[in-house]
Amino acid sequence: MGKIISSVILAVFLVLGGFVYYNYYFVFAEGVKSGQINLITKKGTIWKTYEGRLIQNGFKSQNQSVGSYVFDFSIEDESLAKKLELLGDGAVTLHYLEYKKSLPWRGYSNYVVDSIVVYSSNKSIDSQSSLKEEQIGSDMHSVKKQDNLGDYPTEWYE
Repeated sequence: MGKIISSVILAVFLVLGGFVYYNYYFVFAEGVKSGQINLITKKGTIWKTYEGRLIQNGFKSQNQSVGSYVFDFSIEDESLAKKLELLGDGAVTLHYLEYKKSLPWRGYSNYVVDSIVVYSSNKSIDSQSSLKEEQIGSDMHSVKKQDNLGDYPTEWYE
């Protein structure tokens, strides 16, 4: 009788653990989104998290008009949030992870941005030199800088 109760309790804990893992920690999808940063904010009642909004230009399919799509996301890393705050008016490509459900200490969104893939500015590279070295910092390992003349990267940050 004791083995049956122990087996049932173990099975309940395993099922519950699998449910929690699948819904809150399993990366359901990952990808990249491109657009312009519209908002980076730190908010929360108990857990202060960084939340952001990316505006993507595109076409709306119902009425065939030009519109914009909004991508709301959370940011776990404070240094990444500070870098995104400084990027301002340039186009950016962000890498994100999608979870089934959000956790209060991870953010409000199911989408969590974990890195900046590409940053492209409307300004010339020379006018951005102080921004890219002093404000953003030299620890942006995965960021490519592009100019507005084409899609070829002009510099890698390392």
